[in-house]
Amino acid sequence: MFKLLKPLPFKEKYEKKKRWLFRFTRRVYCTAVTIYLVESENF
Repeated sequence: MFKLLKPLPFKEKYEKKKRWLFRFTRRVYCTAVTIYLVESENF
């Protein structure tokens, strides 16, 4: 029982971190695309 319960908080923390990382990466990607499009408009 104890063995089963122990890895749960770590997994939860990992999932939260993974979700945050995905959001962060997507935001950076969107910003990069926006900058690229703005730069393309200028030339």
